[in-house]
Amino acid sequence: MKGYTIAIGVVLAGITLLLIASGNRWSVSKFAPFQNGCLQYSVVQRKGYCSWRFMDYQPSAWEQDWMTNLEDRKMKVCELIYKGDNLKNSIAWVSRNIELMSNNVGAEFEYQSKSDDLYSRMIYEFSCSDQADEESLKMNGAKMEMMIEPLVGNTRDPFTICPSMPSEVPDAVGNRQGWDSVQSKRHLLMGPYSPIRFQRPSDSTWTSWTLDRAAVLPDTATLPVLQGRRIILFDLGAALYGSWLQGALDAASTKFFVDNFQMRRGINFTHIYAFEYTVNKPSDVWGQVPKEIVPYYHYINVGVESKIDGHYNPFTILQQIATPQDFVVIKLDIDSPHIENPLVEQLVNTPSLLELVDEMTYEHHVHTPEMLRYWGNLPIDLTLTQTYSYFTRLRKAGVRMHSWP
Repeated sequence: MKGYTIAIGVVLAGITLLLIASGNRWSVSKFAPFQNGCLQYSVVQRKGYCSWRFMDYQPSAWEQDWMTNLEDRKMKVCELIYKGDNLKNSIAWVSRNIELMSNNVGAEFEYQSKSDDLYSRMIYEFSCSDQADEESLKMNGAKMEMMIEPLVGNTRDPFTICPSMPSEVPDAVGNRQGWDSVQSKRHLLMGPYSPIRFQRPSDSTWTSWTLDRAAVLPDTATLPVLQGRRIILFDLGAALYGSWLQGALDAASTKFFVDNFQMRRGINFTHIYAFEYTVNKPSDVWGQVPKEIVPYYHYINVGVESKIDGHYNPFTILQQIATPQDFVVIKLDIDSPHIENPLVEQLVNTPSLLELVDEMTYEHHVHTPEMLRYWGNLPIDLTLTQTYSYFTRLRKAGVRMHSWP
């Protein structure tokens, strides 16, 4: 398998150097995975005839089990997530996710089937037209897999909202008290932190899972600059840059994405659009924004609209400013299901909009006992069944979809 890894790296690195030298334009696939410290939106190809394209979403066996039995489990998640295999899986998953989201570029990685087989998969294919050069055509049909956290339980961190904690849960993943517990993001495996593996054309053998993209594909840390590709964040329900409510730092969303994409992975946002309904003083808004972010930060201090032709419909605005060549990250959490759900329906049912969105997080407010004290008594027709349906449909469309706390 090491030979396959080296072969892929040599071929694609050669294409990279050839294209940089020749100045040819590169192609971009909408459904493109992350590469090394940056994102691998499309390996450099001659005259844009090749790209990595999203092909399939494969839920893990654990996720499929929850999906199959969801109707019987949706109103008693806390009771069931802490029993038998569900508890063992939850411990293994959260422990592994904390580790993966802490890794640095070039970190050592060894596949651990006990935990890593719990993750679902996003699958991509290297696709070239007949006009591509010979070296590119040799890679036509190569496949790549990325891991993504499974949809299980209430799709949140399983150790943060239940009223009791089994004694066998290690302290490292146990319930943290207070507001930070509810806002836990330990279950999120964002794209830049996902292990990947490759399969050459006409070969059933996969390379080993790795965190080091450079061992398989050329380092693309400078590609956004070379290509001029925009990396856009739409934060819907942004509060302030680094806090929410009475200085709740763990609830900050814009800072979370900047920290995890830009500061720790070198994925520099070129545009940040922060929508917030609560009226804030300009000094409070801009006082939290780091000076290096100020040139790219747009604060829209009005509530979003769900009406498609509405003045402040964020997805309609996104369609006006973004292209499939951009990399777009969305966070949706405005605590208003009557606005949020129509927006998600707009996304799910609009192919031209789906083509723009690459990674998304959403706190879907539903009728569930575990969240009653936070969300109130929502209509009984808003259930986890709808959450799983939304998230699965978006993942199958190529969007790395996550549950925001």
